[in-house]
Amino acid sequence: MNHSTEVPWLVRYGDDAPDGLAGYTGDVVQAPRATAMDSLQDMRRGGLRVGAVLVCLVHELVQIPITPGEGPWHWPPSRTLCHPRITRCSTADGSEMGYRPCLGRFWLLPHDTSELLTDGAVLYDVLCTVRSRRRLGSAARRAGRRRIGPEPRQASGGLYEDWLA
Repeated sequence: MNHSTEVPWLVRYGDDAPDGLAGYTGDVVQAPRATAMDSLQDMRRGGLRVGAVLVCLVHELVQIPITPGEGPWHWPPSRTLCHPRITRCSTADGSEMGYRPCLGRFWLLPHDTSELLTDGAVLYDVLCTVRSRRRLGSAARRAGRRRIGPEPRQASGGLYEDWLA
């Protein structure tokens, strides 16, 4: 799946945290990649605080270090987890069951800011908004689908009326 963005990021390959995040002991939000990236892009377009994020293509997850004190009291929006100091991928329920090593993880850094942490309270709201927008968009697409093929014929009488005519 190819996603292009209108707001560019700097890419840093590997698991090693960017300078300033090494040894970070705050909270980290883990969210599905597409939802997280759409949320972060919306935040950046709006001029809101966005920091470095760790992307895992194996598990389709993004790890987002957030500002201290803005963590688990109101997390998670559906399919999102907030962990203390963890940037290791896990399953949706937070367990390590079925864990596979993450190969090809990389950091994305906004090129237009020196921020390393994302505003956790704003991220929560934007993740919920993007998730709702996606769900409503899917429902609208399903409702707008037309039936392809012949329309079912309405019988005016009994089951064998056509045969008797």
